[in-house]
Amino acid sequence: MHLTKKQVEEARNVYNLYWDSYIKGDVDSFASTLDNYFEMIGTSEIEVCHNKAEGIEFFKGQAEELIGSVEMRNREINAIPVEGMVLVNEMCDIYVLAETDWNFYSRIRISTFLRETSDGWKVVQQHGSLPDMRVQAGETLAIDKISRENIELRDAVKRRTAELESKNRELEVETALERVRASTMAMQDSDELAEVSSLLFQQLKELGVN
Repeated sequence: MHLTKKQVEEARNVYNLYWDSYIKGDVDSFASTLDNYFEMIGTSEIEVCHNKAEGIEFFKGQAEELIGSVEMRNREINAIPVEGMVLVNEMCDIYVLAETDWNFYSRIRISTFLRETSDGWKVVQQHGSLPDMRVQAGETLAIDKISRENIELRDAVKRRTAELESKNRELEVETALERVRASTMAMQDSDELAEVSSLLFQQLKELGVN
């Protein structure tokens, strides 16, 4: 199916409304852009929707956080007809408001499919991703850096484990000494000294001291 320039422009306008209403927290306008079979995979683990209702609920959960706090800047948008639908590819910079200053958050890449329905153009599928900042030019996966990070993580775990083992050991020694100390304080005469000595040797044995 060949799409006219007018159809592509109409789809592009719906795409613009989608993001404008999303940033402004306009639930009704946002909902009007969604197809009933809307699918979304976003940049975080929870950003997954499989229909219009889920898309609206997700939006409602994000609206308060987004209103007045997020801007899409340096937008590069390209709309392409694909098999009767329109694919909109966008790359832009996300800025967030921290107290009184706007700060760069991340570059984002977005692919969106829109299809024409009896109610006009609707967003039917969207995928967004953030670049992996660990990947350098010429790489696909930052395998070396990931390996280094894994080694650093294992070393950190080993250090933390050693610290915990040392603290546990200190607690065991303190507990053993407290038992012996309590027995000593409760001793009434020298005949009980043998019992205290026996307790001391028992505690030393439990601590692994020969």
